[in-house]
Amino acid sequence: MRFIFGVILISILFALSSLSIIYLLPLMNSEIIMTVFAQSASPPKDDKSPSFLEAYWTNTNTNTKSSQQLNIGNSVKVEVAPGNGPSTLAVILVNTGRSDITGITGNLILPEEFRSIKGENNIISEHVSVASYNSVVKPGESFPLYFTIEVLNNAKVGPYEGILKLFYSKVLEVGQIYTNITVPFRVTGKSILEIVSPEQKLYTNSPNELQIFINNIGSAKANEVIATIADVTGGTAILRNDTDNGYISKKVVENNAFFNASNSNLTKNLIDNRSTNNSNFVNFERIVPIQGNKFYIGQILPNDSATIHPIIYPDYSSGGSIQMMNIQISYNDAYGNEKILNTSIGLIINPNPPESVLTLNPGSSNFNFKANPNLLFNELTSQNFSNHKENYITLKADTVQKFDLIISNNGKEPLKDVVFSLESQSESVKILGETRWTFNSIDPFSQKKLSTLVYASEDVISKPVSFIINAEYISAGKTRNDSLNIGVYVDGTIKIRVYDLSIENIGGTPNLIGNLLNEGNTVALFTTIELVPPLNGTNNALLNPSAINKMENLPLKTLPPRQYLGDLTENSPLPFSLPIELEPNTKAGVYLANLKVVYKNHLREEHTAILNESVNYVPINNINTNNTNSDILSFNSDRLMLIGIILALVSIITVVSIIVVKRQRRKKSKFYELFKERNDSKDFMNEDKG
Repeated sequence: MRFIFGVILISILFALSSLSIIYLLPLMNSEIIMTVFAQSASPPKDDKSPSFLEAYWTNTNTNTKSSQQLNIGNSVKVEVAPGNGPSTLAVILVNTGRSDITGITGNLILPEEFRSIKGENNIISEHVSVASYNSVVKPGESFPLYFTIEVLNNAKVGPYEGILKLFYSKVLEVGQIYTNITVPFRVTGKSILEIVSPEQKLYTNSPNELQIFINNIGSAKANEVIATIADVTGGTAILRNDTDNGYISKKVVENNAFFNASNSNLTKNLIDNRSTNNSNFVNFERIVPIQGNKFYIGQILPNDSATIHPIIYPDYSSGGSIQMMNIQISYNDAYGNEKILNTSIGLIINPNPPESVLTLNPGSSNFNFKANPNLLFNELTSQNFSNHKENYITLKADTVQKFDLIISNNGKEPLKDVVFSLESQSESVKILGETRWTFNSIDPFSQKKLSTLVYASEDVISKPVSFIINAEYISAGKTRNDSLNIGVYVDGTIKIRVYDLSIENIGGTPNLIGNLLNEGNTVALFTTIELVPPLNGTNNALLNPSAINKMENLPLKTLPPRQYLGDLTENSPLPFSLPIELEPNTKAGVYLANLKVVYKNHLREEHTAILNESVNYVPINNINTNNTNSDILSFNSDRLMLIGIILALVSIITVVSIIVVKRQRRKKSKFYELFKERNDSKDFMNEDKG
């Protein structure tokens, strides 16, 4: 019984010891683990073991790490920063022995800042990474081992060491050999450059000095940094500037707070520190452009920045637009590999300010007409009463007119070699006079007058047209071009006169009747006419002033109401009839009637014309008496004429009757005598017979 109990106890103890080995194995010291692993292998005795050549981080595909055809010299070396996560560490070894070796396996014991990737290559501990190389390595040949390692956040940029337990076998020999190799490697950090340009006001037609920050937001320094301004869109030129004020600042990173800061905050801090001349930025150095568009910066430490100041000259046409500046940054990383960063920044070009120093104002516009005694004064009064605006010029259609423009230099600089040219924007408005003027200079705050002759046809009546003044001049040593525009309104001519003015009795009431005639070339709208009291002067040039002074005004008891006539079309008479009430006992004679005609043009501007006209007045009684007398005289004259005609006819008839009677009597007397003679002869014959 005691024997059975002893066997069971021994079995339990053996089982517990086995379990303790299984569960406590990952927690044991790496040296103990490697000692246990190495119990089945023997160290080399009479031959040299493989030696360490180099170690670097790479992005080589780990699927090819056991390939014999791998060209180690062309492996890509990459930078690794703290917190980089899973990364591949290439450990290059060389066979320094005299025999071919094969079946190579390496167990790399990692520092505390690194972890192995569980599930790869039969890894049983997070502190040990395993890699293998299964091809035959001849003496003197090198071979790589690729370890997949997770770089933790608490790692720092700098050197580290790992212990490599290398297991291998010699060809044609039985057994496995192991050796311990110290593997030095380092966390290089990553150099990450970015371009930042603060908002800047850029102006056209002038050199603008830009401020461009090149920030290293990585954890490794960038070496041999060269910034090249490739090009700028929109015709913006890059100027050469050998005295460019560029500076580079350097700062040593003393803690790891940088790695937890966002890039945007870093950039903001860099700019803020640069703008406030923070004392942490030391060792300022001048960045001199080696060409007009290339700047040699050199080294930029982590969490540091360099500033370049290229000078650009935006074209005038780029005002108010966004231009893109293409920048190429070349630098060397921690392994000396050259890297190229192509990026671009936006440049906001301010809108072109109203830099023109020239202003254009209308001058006096006079009609080119000759004095004509038949010209009614109301043609001029229509101008005097017109309500023209000051911001445009009015031209009269179908008339050659003087056209004046006043150009002012409102700048502080004199203008040299000034040339002005005038252009009409309408085919119906022609410039008959000068179209080009040249001045040697125009002093500041002075004016020049441009005069010419223009003609506008009737086709553009009541239509706006424009003139353009093109100016070329030199100001402050620069040639400038300017264009000024002025609007012109073409109006028609309205000439009103009165004809056939008389006083007629209509229904027993005297009426002043007549006709208005528009002798212009455009219609007069909303025309009205009325009789007004006499004015001090006269507006009718047809009447002799001395005769007007002797002429009495038409004696009216009351003024008749205004009469609306409507539109007065050009070259078409418009009759009017104004009932009037004269003073009693108004004598017959010629009187002066003052007619006020009000109308509007196409712009609805009101015009007034005062027409002083003479009219003949005959009282109604005198008119009736005269008519009666004239009727009596007319009747008497007709009667006398009729009586004369009748008397003449009676006289003629009487004379003719007398002549006829006399002729009849003569005929009767001859016949009687003949008859008598015949009777006498018959009686004689009878007597003879008897």
